[in-house]
Amino acid sequence: GRRANAVQIPDRIFNCPFNYDIALMRLITPSASYVLDCNVSKIRVEVELLNKGDSTASNVPMEYIFNNRTYRDTFPGPLAKGATANFIFKDSLSLTQTTFNRLKVKALLNNDEDFTNDSLENTFDVLSSTIKTLPFSESFDSMTTCATTSNCGTTICGLSNDWSNMSTRYDNFDMRVHRGSTPSTGTGPTADHTLGTSLGQYIYSEASNGCYEQESQVLSPCIDLSNTLSPELSFWYHMNGQFMGRMQVDIYSDGAMDSVFSISGTQGTSWINKTIDLSAYIGKTINVRFLFSTGTFWSSDMAIDDVSIIDLSTSLNQVEIDNRFNVYPNPSEGLFTIEFNELPETPIDIYDLNGRLLKTMRISSNVSNIDMSTYEKGIYILNVQGTKIHRKLVIH
Repeated sequence: GRRANAVQIPDRIFNCPFNYDIALMRLITPSASYVLDCNVSKIRVEVELLNKGDSTASNVPMEYIFNNRTYRDTFPGPLAKGATANFIFKDSLSLTQTTFNRLKVKALLNNDEDFTNDSLENTFDVLSSTIKTLPFSESFDSMTTCATTSNCGTTICGLSNDWSNMSTRYDNFDMRVHRGSTPSTGTGPTADHTLGTSLGQYIYSEASNGCYEQESQVLSPCIDLSNTLSPELSFWYHMNGQFMGRMQVDIYSDGAMDSVFSISGTQGTSWINKTIDLSAYIGKTINVRFLFSTGTFWSSDMAIDDVSIIDLSTSLNQVEIDNRFNVYPNPSEGLFTIEFNELPETPIDIYDLNGRLLKTMRISSNVSNIDMSTYEKGIYILNVQGTKIHRKLVIH
């Protein structure tokens, strides 16, 4: 009729049984809009297949086209009706260009009766990153602070120490390096976690002036987990605000992003510690990605601080010491004096024997005091950030 409206329907076939139908369900890797080189020149191509037909499928021809070059392989099967399987091409991607890498993967089963689900595509960039070794830690205290102007994606905040605020090609706004309270009342921390004063720094999301339901991505350097037995990620987060959004933590490895933690809504006024077991990535090089999604109104300032990755299996006989500093008395009842021949360029961290980060301090004098009188009797490890310089502390 004259009042009828035409509605475009995408190419799909519904409610039709097929004898032969192999569907590509997802591109496992590379799945993100960017991959990290981490000194890796090749990335595997892996897809998930689903047999939607009534007949078992075997010897399915597979193909991917990468930057106009074609690679072929065969999925041997057998794959029964309704079953899924992952398939890795024998030829990996050669990462020869940095931007706009185009990948298309196809399943080319003979007599496939539904052509609408036979292919998947992704376009991605290749980003470079410096490789760090364990123990790894970041307090954000050495970074340059950024403006707190309420203008969402307009303010560009460059991070240092090989951390990255992703460009607006990948997200909507930059996290800000800040100290003290955030500009808005009733949301965000009043001080950092490291020092707990206006001198310490953290990174946070500025959600005021319409920066609602927007996303920011922060990416760590590449971190080498080879020769580890029990690697663990630790960080502190602050999510206080009536309209608090969502934070997610992903681990990037071998071209894929795995979500390992997610939390939404207000979590109170205190800094909260989160630890994540990284044993699944032993022997690999990873990046940690923090995703921050603001809420529906301005009271959505969320923050992180004191990110670290250590190997919990590191025993005391592996601890390295040198003569750059002395600690005395040691053992003590919890009050230590640390004397440096030369001031360290980075803060010091103190861990318990389970690898939990307990305290971070920036040393500003050759002779400084460490107060651990509130901690239980036992053995603790002092580490100069970014180095393998350790010292055992004993409280008796």
